[in-house]
Amino acid sequence: MTKVSLLNINKAYGEKNVLKDVSIEFLHNSFNVILGPPAAGKTTLLRIIAGLEKPTSGTIMFDDVDVTSLPVQQREVAFVFQSFALWPHMTAYENIASPLIAKGLSKSQIEEKVMKVASLLKIEGLLQKRPPFLSGGERQRVAIARALVKDAKIYLLDEPLANLDFKIREIMRSELKKLFESAGSTVIYASPDPLDAFAMAEYVVIINEGVIEQFGKLNEVYNKPKNVVAARLLGLPPINIINANLEEKDGKIFLNTGAFSVDFSKYKEVLAKDKQYLLGIRPNKIRFVEKISFEIPGLIIFKAKVLISEIIGSETIVHLESNSTTFSAYLPETCRLSPGDEVKLAIDPRDIFIFDKLRKETLIYAESLQEGV
Repeated sequence: MTKVSLLNINKAYGEKNVLKDVSIEFLHNSFNVILGPPAAGKTTLLRIIAGLEKPTSGTIMFDDVDVTSLPVQQREVAFVFQSFALWPHMTAYENIASPLIAKGLSKSQIEEKVMKVASLLKIEGLLQKRPPFLSGGERQRVAIARALVKDAKIYLLDEPLANLDFKIREIMRSELKKLFESAGSTVIYASPDPLDAFAMAEYVVIINEGVIEQFGKLNEVYNKPKNVVAARLLGLPPINIINANLEEKDGKIFLNTGAFSVDFSKYKEVLAKDKQYLLGIRPNKIRFVEKISFEIPGLIIFKAKVLISEIIGSETIVHLESNSTTFSAYLPETCRLSPGDEVKLAIDPRDIFIFDKLRKETLIYAESLQEGV
């Protein structure tokens, strides 16, 4: 087990800064997901930890050892690439065995380790096949097996499921979590997909344009996003971010989105400084009135028109518009709604985040999410 500490890491290619003052500590035996959009700096960060690239400035520590200048061969790190990176002329067995051959292990030691990891990944029957004759899911299993066979202290995975179809990704998420829990190593997994974080992460890093927006336990980041970027990236479907204007009436303070108005007088001291804000509400917190089977006091009721509904398996994402305000709602069931249909919606004010519109920082967290954080 190894703790990985990154201290003020910067990486520039010419005038382009890819990583900007990154400082994170990945704990022993933890599963970490680096979540960010394309070109956020995820791959560069992994390559720097692995030793495949050097930072422009900053320090990398494995436990108490400075490895910033240490070559990749001496770091005891295993890397799983998005592209599988298998030797096409070698069998699956030979691909998996290649790092062990490089270490100079005996044939019996190699066979024991290869067969053990092949059994874990259920690929014993594929060992004599070459990569061109394997499916995408099978090739990814071989690539993961090649990493696992090294018994590394640190495993780095760069979007390893991106090239697989939906069902295989779903299965592999579950298997990867179990495999790395049993390995007892530090895992750092990069992905643009929040599903990977929800399915596997103990800790999540939110990165955007080379900047670490937030780092913490999954539930903490989800329930207490520091800003709009963190709230948007860790959410599926993405959180609704809606413009709101502050209005004062009869000594009370309201935030009006055009679609609905919310009495936030209890936050008067926080909100009285500006006139414009952003409200955040997750799609699963927007309720369809006809679907509510119990009474919730204080709900805001308003009407909206359906723009389009997306059926995703047994779930439905409904895109809506009300007084030029657009947003999405989530239904945990199959429900075909037609464009133009009018629906009645309900929002609990306790489910709403309030963000500073200029700095995009969180001012008020959704009260209903704070239990158990």
